[in-house]
Amino acid sequence: MAAKKAGFWQIVTLSVIAFLVCVVIIILGARLVDSLANGYPNLSEEASAAATAPAGRIYYRGE
Repeated sequence: MAAKKAGFWQIVTLSVIAFLVCVVIIILGARLVDSLANGYPNLSEEASAAATAPAGRIYYRGE
């Protein structure tokens, strides 16, 4: 019984890790597409300011 339980938790753990890897790949892919659409590597001012600013605050390079 212990072997079955260990196998179950191993499957759960690997599934969670695989899901997180997929989420990271999707996020990185979306950022890449967004940067390419904005003329990579020269991001637009708004996109680069929003990407580097803390949550809720927008900083512009001139300030």
